[in-house]
Amino acid sequence: MGAEEEEAEMVRLLNSIFLTDAVQRRDEVIENNVRFAHYTSAEVAMSIIQNKAVWMRNAITMNDFSEIHHGKKCVFDAWKAPGGEKLKAVLEGLYPGIITDIETLFTSWQRDLENNTFLTSLSEHWPDEDNLGRLSMWRAYGGRNGVALVLNRTPFETETDNLHAYSAPVFYGDTEMVEQQFDRTADGIIAKRDAFELVPAEAIRDMMFMVLRFTVLCTKHPAFSEEREWRVIYSPNVARSPVVIPFVQTVRGVPQVIQKLPLVNDIEHGLNGAAIPDLLYRLIIGPTEDPFVTFDAFAVLLAEAGVENPAERIWPSGIPLRQW
Repeated sequence: MGAEEEEAEMVRLLNSIFLTDAVQRRDEVIENNVRFAHYTSAEVAMSIIQNKAVWMRNAITMNDFSEIHHGKKCVFDAWKAPGGEKLKAVLEGLYPGIITDIETLFTSWQRDLENNTFLTSLSEHWPDEDNLGRLSMWRAYGGRNGVALVLNRTPFETETDNLHAYSAPVFYGDTEMVEQQFDRTADGIIAKRDAFELVPAEAIRDMMFMVLRFTVLCTKHPAFSEEREWRVIYSPNVARSPVVIPFVQTVRGVPQVIQKLPLVNDIEHGLNGAAIPDLLYRLIIGPTEDPFVTFDAFAVLLAEAGVENPAERIWPSGIPLRQW
């Protein structure tokens, strides 16, 4: 087995043990032909199409920044709970001193985790939602003129580290859920102990750093479970992308750094099927007083973006506008 094959085999092993739940969610999405939808206002959807880019905003500006604190509390509490202690004991038994290294590394990045992580959110879009979308999402994110951009999965399935922006499912739960994840990870390592004896400590340290970081960013209160959210996560100080562009923009009166993810095909840098004609499966017009005006406007915008027969991609939901 060559060096590249050995590296690929190690990555598969680590993913199967440390990212079990995320891999299962990904497989479920693929098996059920689930796409992703971005619910937003018609104005924002227009900007995305015209500028051929998606904005990734700082996590600290999220609708409910307490989500980050919720994830952080779950991780720190679960790390000290029986499941976390079990995982630490298993890792320490294989790699003496590694727990101190993991904790030191993770703690050193806490400030950056909260203040320099950029996100954009998507929702799972199941086939039976093609016509109407999801009413709860219209209420939460659509405003008086809501649009859902339904996206094909190709960019999210591309296995590459070149982009340095990663898609991950949100898990809805509490400390107990995270502790159970730690416990299952420990069992997985025990079951394949011989294989792990060949994995260098640095690879385990880096994997645990990623697991802890993403668990903080992707653990949400169970009350929001109907959103079935996925997040695209970018941390420029951890790994800077060659294609994501920072710029300053005022949003609701607050000047802030935005990271712009271009919607172009750039396979060299990890963007495959990301150009609007390839990426957009359907545009659903949500509750609005002017569905026909909105339809005509987006038909023009999509044509200008290079979409052939754009009217065939646009679907008025017919949901009447109400005061939520």
